Amino acid sequence: MAAKSAESEAIVDRLTAWDRLQEMYRLMGHEDEIIWDAYKCDQKEELYRKVMLAMGVNEQPEKPDDEKSKKTHQKYMELVDKICKSIWRQAKYTGGSVVMAITYLCMVPVDSTTLAIAQLSTQFTMTPVFRIMKCVKSVNDNSARDCCMIFVDVNARVYANWEAFCKENILPECIVVAPKKGIFMGKKVEDEWLIALEKMLSPAATPDQKFARGADTTASYVGMTAAGVLVGGLMLPVLAPLAGAAAVTGGACSLWSAYRSGKNLSDRSEHEQSIKLSDAEARASWLGVAGGTLGVASGVAGKAVASMATNGKNISTLVQHTVTGLNVSTLVVSGAGTINGFVDILFVNDDQPVSKLQLVQLSTSLFMFTHSVYNFQMTSTIIEGHQDMTIKQMRENLSRNQGRAFDKMAKETMRLNSKTGKADIIRSLRKIPDQKSYFRDMYKMNKQLNNANVKPSFSGNAEPHLNSQPSNAMPSEIRANLRAAPAAQVFQEVPAHNPSLGSSTAGKLPLSSVNNPVTWVNTAVRFLSALPHLIGEDTKDTLLNIAEKLNEVLFNKFVFFVRVFIEQFGMEIERNLRRTVSVEEYSQTIFKIFEDKARRAQMKISEYIDELRDERDKNRVIKAEIVEFYNSQAYPVPNKACSVCGGMFYDEIIVSQSREIRVVKSN
Repeated sequence: MAAKSAESEAIVDRLTAWDRLQEMYRLMGHEDEIIWDAYKCDQKEELYRKVMLAMGVNEQPEKPDDEKSKKTHQKYMELVDKICKSIWRQAKYTGGSVVMAITYLCMVPVDSTTLAIAQLSTQFTMTPVFRIMKCVKSVNDNSARDCCMIFVDVNARVYANWEAFCKENILPECIVVAPKKGIFMGKKVEDEWLIALEKMLSPAATPDQKFARGADTTASYVGMTAAGVLVGGLMLPVLAPLAGAAAVTGGACSLWSAYRSGKNLSDRSEHEQSIKLSDAEARASWLGVAGGTLGVASGVAGKAVASMATNGKNISTLVQHTVTGLNVSTLVVSGAGTINGFVDILFVNDDQPVSKLQLVQLSTSLFMFTHSVYNFQMTSTIIEGHQDMTIKQMRENLSRNQGRAFDKMAKETMRLNSKTGKADIIRSLRKIPDQKSYFRDMYKMNKQLNNANVKPSFSGNAEPHLNSQPSNAMPSEIRANLRAAPAAQVFQEVPAHNPSLGSSTAGKLPLSSVNNPVTWVNTAVRFLSALPHLIGEDTKDTLLNIAEKLNEVLFNKFVFFVRVFIEQFGMEIERNLRRTVSVEEYSQTIFKIFEDKARRAQMKISEYIDELRDERDKNRVIKAEIVEFYNSQAYPVPNKACSVCGGMFYDEIIVSQSREIRVVKSN
């Protein structure tokens, strides 16, 4: 079962697969660097939420009072849990912590384009894949470039490296357009960084798997026909002569079923999926192996006994009991397999399509599971339907309060212009970098907007309209102004609300007229941009939260400290951590350490920062403590060579063995 992001409908706008992946690269990559997120053992909740976000799974069912919605949501949550467990198992290579990043693939229907130009297709679906650090180049070089990275897909399957993922994934029959080597990295073309891509056929689109699916279908039809002939032979003697041929063909189908079931179990084990009987798919395969093997053994034994009887040989009681036992065992196991299959399909997985393997195991003739699960839907030709679906999908990602703010803006937008309102909403939503933060800010200043009789609406750009006129400001900026000045002052140049439509003069927020932390943050971002580190919207949000606790002078002093610290110790810290640390993480960590020290000294945070020295070479004690904090987070030195990439990774077994040797020697 794949979650919403992996089963989402085909993208319905005019963006190509390349356009969409380039957008993701701008959000999640940085030039030709390999970006990682690190999670310590006590940060499992953070990783869980990250996986939920990537999979498109909400914290609560879409319809809390609907049993079907609750059941579906529970299955998605169970899948997220399986994915997280698969990810955490890889922490053995990095000393108990997980170093991970998310990448996205585009799946293009094979009948819609060719491999050469698949990246230009506008008909595709996207699915996330979780990339996890394993190897580094050497003990002295912690770069993961050209080294093995482990990949976990939306089915919680684990792949040893990118090559294994490309050859062994269970994506539907499609052309895969993916970041090169599964990493959001770019190459500079003139003055612009463009994502590096690669394209391939999914394994399901290769001749070998097409043959296997065809054989599955044939085996299903033949098995069902053979069963029908045998049943008919019991009721209609005229069909009895066909029973022998039916038994032979049925035996062949049993062999194929056992082979396919066994191969499925081997594949699940290789990719760290459960092969326990408690897992529905694994249980069906175990029953398929047992039933197929026993079926063949029973058939061979029956023919041997028949031959012995025909030749007039005496058949011992032991042989008779053995053959009877095989027949009973075959009956019990095959019956259990049939019941298990029907229960899984009709009750346990009643909301999931049926796979080809299930058809072989049940000897039924249904369409293949892979095609059903990943059924590409064609783009709607009805503009209004397209708009409604797009808006609905975007709104579903918002919380209840965020959704209220969205609905209020959407209602006002449609009131102002019912013809182009939906288009304005969609254009605005696509230009908003962080929709959750955007509508959270709108909701939190809703009361002040109401008191000032200011009606926000979508403008077609990220900045909202206020009383139908441009605000030239983001909600975070408007909210920051409302913290620093009365609403009457902030909205003094916004025209009065006109119930009939909008006013005729454009309104602009006088941001420079108030004490505005957003202005400090923008200045700080420009100051920190001199560092070779990634600065995104998260950095701005973190700095804004810090700025709200300080005055402008102290905030600038803090930012200066952060930049100097990164310049002096960043390279050493990141080498020890085996990853790049963002400006946002440095800022958040340093401020938290400052808060802890201020609390222990019974000081205000503003008083503590005020005591910092301005010179670059001062504040050595606190800098040493911050460095020590990061050193405590460092990963163990890799101690085992990788036979695939030639790099090194950490192996706890080697460490344990060396400890045992030291103990023996000391004794």
